[in-house]
Parts: sequence; structure tokens; C-alpha cells
Amino acid sequence: MYSLYHSLLAQHSRQLTSVRCAEHTISQLHRYLEEVVLENKLSALVVESLPVGAKRSAREQGRLRELGSVAQSSFFMVEKNDPLISLEEARQGSQFVFLELSPDSRPNGRFVVIADARFSALIASPPAETEDIAESGSEVIWTFEPDVVYSALEYLMARLTAEFPEQAEEFSIAVRHSMPKATSLQLTLSVTTKLAQLLQSQAEREIAVNRIATAVRNSLELDSILNTAATEVGRVGLNERSGHARDGVG
Repeated sequence: MYSLYHSLLAQHSRQLTSVRCAEHTISQLHRYLEEVVLENKLSALVVESLPVGAKRSAREQGRLRELGSVAQSSFFMVEKNDPLISLEEARQGSQFVFLELSPDSRPNGRFVVIADARFSALIASPPAETEDIAESGSEVIWTFEPDVVYSALEYLMARLTAEFPEQAEEFSIAVRHSMPKATSLQLTLSVTTKLAQLLQSQAEREIAVNRIATAVRNSLELDSILNTAATEVGRVGLNERSGHARDGVG
């Protein structure tokens, strides 16, 4: 069985286009989709594959606990013995389930899938084949199309049935209660705009880094290199502040 990323690209090649992103940008995209659920109080089904982590901060634990308390159902795929699993012992009304992946599980990749009566979305990346790829970034796909999200849920249903049969029925019920009925165009437009801004910021940072690297290669004069670095960093900072101003963020 392919990863979710490869399965969706094979099924929906005309609808999905992958984009290469830095790792921190992919993390931002994932957190932003979580924030969409929290800020809009979506009674959604959330399925998320989390990157490997030997330690989990109190902030990360709190964020997942909050997500579980707002979403109708939350399923998190994690490596076996992940510290986050201890959260399940203190649900306190939060509807989340941790699916512990064994070391010999199929490659997973990172993803977030959201299914709600008025909104659907997903972001997915392929499994990292090497540590270098994990550090330098990866391809990512995203969509708000209900039919693609439904394909993702079908894939996940098949995987849960094969690997986590004890949670399959609970997942099936959550899917039936969460399928989109009428997409909110206003919410979808808002999310799309934010994602575009995040990717634009990344592109501007990469251009700045490339120009600084070119200055280093082409000049041995420290003053020239520092001037180029200061100019490029200032340019990116100004563009980001302008973006925040347009969003009404101080």
C-alpha cells in the first residue's frame, strides 16, 4: 500500500500538484490547518500523521489536547512509545485516539485530513527516505476538494482496517458523521489566502539565501557580503511586515 501522498497523486493527478517546501514551512502549514479547526470551532474529523519525536513540549501536548476537545473525533498516527500517547490516559472529554505505528509499519509520510459538514481540507507529504530529505524539506500537496478528501478517508479506512482493526469501527462512524455537505466558500477562501502567504514568505526567504550565497561565492570582501546580507534580510522582513499589515496583524 502506498503512502497517502502517493495514493492521492496516483488517483487525482489532474487535481493535485506537488510543491517543494522547507520543513519549517510544512510544519507551519500543518499547524495552520489545526488552527482552522480551533478558531472556527469545527465539529470535524481530524486525522493527522505526526513526525517522529523523542520529546514533546508542553505546548505541543496542550495544542493536541485542545484540538481533541473541539473536533468531533481526532486520530493521530504516531510512532510506538511516542510521549504523546500519555495524553490518552487523561482525555477529560477530548475525543482523540492515538494509533501506534510499529517499526515495520508501511511508510506513512506527514499529513492532516479535515472532514467537516461545511469544510474539508488536506495537506500531505511523502515519507522521508533519508535524514537529509527530512532536514532540507519535501514535496507537499494540499486541496479543499471534498472528493479528494473522501479518497483520503477511503485510504485511511483501508489502512485502519488492516493495521488497527480495533479502531476501525470508531473511525467508520466518525467518517459517516463528518462528510462535507456544503462547502463554505468564505472559509475556504480565507484558508487558501493564508496558505499562499506562507508559501510566498518561504519563496522570498529562499531567494534571499540564494543571493547571499552568490555574494559569498563572487566576492572575498567582507563588507560587500555583509551589505548584501543586510539588504536581503531587510527586504524579506519588510515584505513580511507589509503582509501582516494587510492582514491587520500588529
